[in-house]
Amino acid sequence: MPTREEIGKRMDALARQYAQTHDEKVKAELEQLSHCRAALRVLEDALDRCRDEDMRKPEVFAALDLLEFNADPIWPFKQFREALNAYATREWEQEGRWQTLNASLNGIKLAILKRR
Repeated sequence: MPTREEIGKRMDALARQYAQTHDEKVKAELEQLSHCRAALRVLEDALDRCRDEDMRKPEVFAALDLLEFNADPIWPFKQFREALNAYATREWEQEGRWQTLNASLNGIKLAILKRR
């Protein structure tokens, strides 16, 4: 599963490569990874805060949309959205939502890895 740190390392390598070659394909991949890492950061933040806050926020849905584009499979994105809509006040419901979001985020990371 690609983590933000792994993406960062890949970005560092691509930045060095681009500095040497000025290859537009390398630049495009670097930009794509930058957007991907930022979107993952938003989703990880939503996961961290979902027990205490309603995370149905535009930036969360925008991050899902960005990562879902050309992803396969798409079920983790749908599951993440559905779990966000299951906002509840009871502790056991909040824990269940966190568990579903966490599993969905892992699926999203796997879908991103398959895309590369």
